[in-house]
Amino acid sequence: IPLTPAEERTPAMTQRVEPPPAWAGGAGGGHGAGRRARAPRPPVVWWAWLGAASVVFVAYLLIAWIATGEATPTDPGPDPVPGWVSVFVVVNQVFPPVVALTLVVVVTRQSLRARRLSFDAKVLIAGFLLWWQDPLLSYLRPGVFYNANMVNFGSWTERIPGWITPNGRLTAEPTIGIGFAYLWWFLGFSMFICAVMRAVHRRWPEMGTRGMALTCVLTATAADFVVEASWIRTGAYAYPTTIHALSAFGGTPYQMPVYHAFLHGGGTLGAIALLRYFRDDRGLSWVERGLDRLNVSTLKADLIGLLAVIAFLQLAFLMFTNIPIQWFHLHADTVPAFPSWMRDGVCGPGTHYPCPGPTIPVYLPGTPPPG
Repeated sequence: IPLTPAEERTPAMTQRVEPPPAWAGGAGGGHGAGRRARAPRPPVVWWAWLGAASVVFVAYLLIAWIATGEATPTDPGPDPVPGWVSVFVVVNQVFPPVVALTLVVVVTRQSLRARRLSFDAKVLIAGFLLWWQDPLLSYLRPGVFYNANMVNFGSWTERIPGWITPNGRLTAEPTIGIGFAYLWWFLGFSMFICAVMRAVHRRWPEMGTRGMALTCVLTATAADFVVEASWIRTGAYAYPTTIHALSAFGGTPYQMPVYHAFLHGGGTLGAIALLRYFRDDRGLSWVERGLDRLNVSTLKADLIGLLAVIAFLQLAFLMFTNIPIQWFHLHADTVPAFPSWMRDGVCGPGTHYPCPGPTIPVYLPGTPPPG
């Protein structure tokens, strides 16, 4: 059960912010104060503008993908599907919506009690808007396969500027299984990591900020590894392009790269958890600095704060996961054998392009297929 901001903070980690925010009924910012020099815009405003630009881009991407008729299901191909995989196809499309609905109820209650948008609600919304980045794992080479037997409409990859991997539009992005997962993945992990950090701080109250940050990164890395390695075993998805020596079960369809857990878990999920954990005594995060100085209504303050959080999450996912992972893909070992319903028609038998390997080049747009 998520805690309120006041329950999450300890005296050693709070910071007093003055004066009271205008949107909370403070006295600052009145019209009778006379003429003053215009104060510089607080950081939250610039974060909010970046968040707004992100929202516009995501809207364009999805609208263009749907309006052009590119949103069509990917054919699973001719290979038979084992019975146990068929069972998990159902499970993997029931579990994510149930968890997502649970967290939606939690953040809705938080917001109703506070009569404003709670920080957890901002993270939940911002996390869902990260979904467009999911296929970026395959930006240069196929980096993720999804089970095409789940409900899907292909992918919007070829609407992403500079997209490289051929047949990226065929990636069977699971509409229910992964779409709903993005509603709970980032907030759910943040709640768990913050709970561990609070427990560690209670046990070792003398631990400073660096120690807590290290606790966060290690917890996030371990949690992501355990959850993803288990999920991969259900046949929902796979990481085909990996360095086998740096992966658990390397060289098999169930390989789980340890560096992915560090980049996505310790990097992206850890950064979001730190943003949630280290908030001031008004419940404002680092990217919301200066929100209390804006003379705006509660609704506008919530919107500005939400956009700032959206910007932070977009950058965290891009900078800590999707950009650095490309280097590992370029130095990956041979892709293990996968059935047609996992390869999605992107590469391998039945397609014009071989799956990645040490001797396989990166096929740039316009490059004819081999042979």
